Amino acid sequence: MPAFLERRNLIGLIKWSVAGWCATFGLYGALLQFSAHGPNTVWQRIILAVLALSAFYAAVRWPTVAWPTERRSLVFVGWAEFALIIGILGGADATNSPLAGSGLFIVLGIYVTLLHSARVVVAHLACALTTITVATTHTLLAQPHTDLPLLAARLVILVGLITLIPAILHIGLQLLKDDAQGSDRDPLTDLLNRRGLNTDAVRMLDHARDPETVVVTCLIDLDGFKALNDRNGHAAGDHALRSVGARLAEAIPRSGLVARLGGDEFAAMAATPAHNVDNLVASIHNAVHCSHDPVPVTASTGVWIRNGPLPVDDTAAALAGELHRADLAMYEAKNAGGNQLVQHACHAPQVGVRKRAYDNVTPIAHFK
Repeated sequence: MPAFLERRNLIGLIKWSVAGWCATFGLYGALLQFSAHGPNTVWQRIILAVLALSAFYAAVRWPTVAWPTERRSLVFVGWAEFALIIGILGGADATNSPLAGSGLFIVLGIYVTLLHSARVVVAHLACALTTITVATTHTLLAQPHTDLPLLAARLVILVGLITLIPAILHIGLQLLKDDAQGSDRDPLTDLLNRRGLNTDAVRMLDHARDPETVVVTCLIDLDGFKALNDRNGHAAGDHALRSVGARLAEAIPRSGLVARLGGDEFAAMAATPAHNVDNLVASIHNAVHCSHDPVPVTASTGVWIRNGPLPVDDTAAALAGELHRADLAMYEAKNAGGNQLVQHACHAPQVGVRKRAYDNVTPIAHFK
């Protein structure tokens, strides 16, 4: 979700919104200090004052620091839950205080739903409902002449907002997530499409900065695919694409990526130890051809191997460069007659720079 917010320039808005929530809670705690029905003991006042000051501090910090890690965000949620519980129960003697303070649980619930798992949302709802129940019970015992129907109506609305807003938001986020995942997939092969590859490859490159890790980028273009479609029909072409895609997905490590870029062109990327590069590249190239297919196909495969740091800090730009170099190698293979593997490397003495066809690829007739 943080990456989604950052791509849409929403990080600043969310940070200022959280800061506003913190300032609101701080003001709530400060005003309770001056209420005749506020904290009764010195310790209650001290605790509430400390929480109010910490809320004002958080309000200042949120817009000025980097977006928190998941652990820091969970710490913030834990502090916010604790602060709300103490703040609401500390002012439970004030008129309608369970309703006044508990409304802050709504905004916190939105934050938790947007940025954390369903388990954290359930824990948040349990804290909110338990706090409201205890505070309302205390109010009824302290004020036996309370207008019960009015209080009940207000509680129904409050509890409904606290529980239903996160529930509806969670369902909506799941639908958006499913839709986003669908938009990153090729409907024919269920592989990543170009958009999905760009998203996942940037993430992979961000984590592939170990000097012992080699990044392998392959572009695979099926040979004579247009002629295959013309001769055997589009159903045969679709079957070939699905079969090749499935074998490519099996040929790479689980952490690797396979995408159909469009038409008869595939891409594969993986981060692997240097000693495994040859086996990986051979597996990817050999996965295209299968003599048991109704219409066997071959491919022109271009490979770019990087052993060393990326040339730029911008991983999106680096990805474009890796794909471009693999694309150039693929066109070399295509111009060499097809059913070829052209492999180039950068800063990789272990694998060198080679240009050849794999000996164990069975040549078949090319469709012209």
